[in-house]
Amino acid sequence: MPENIFDLVVTPADVDWIDHYGPALVHGHRFTPADIANAEYRSDRTTTGRLRGYALERIARIMTDDLSYRAVHRALRHGQEPD
Repeated sequence: MPENIFDLVVTPADVDWIDHYGPALVHGHRFTPADIANAEYRSDRTTTGRLRGYALERIARIMTDDLSYRAVHRALRHGQEPD
């Protein structure tokens, strides 16, 4: 786990893995295909059903923001100061 909670990153490869194989833990936080579905647009998929590269990057940024939000609230819940 990174020293600073703001260094937590969800990569496009993480998004691709979750999209194909199902739920995964990323830095201790669970993400599911539903998280991807909530962030994707109609034009994000190719005709074969794969997420396009720009969609993987955009969804990874959205999930990174969510991850940082979760980490801050987890730290505050446990009485810790976020780094």
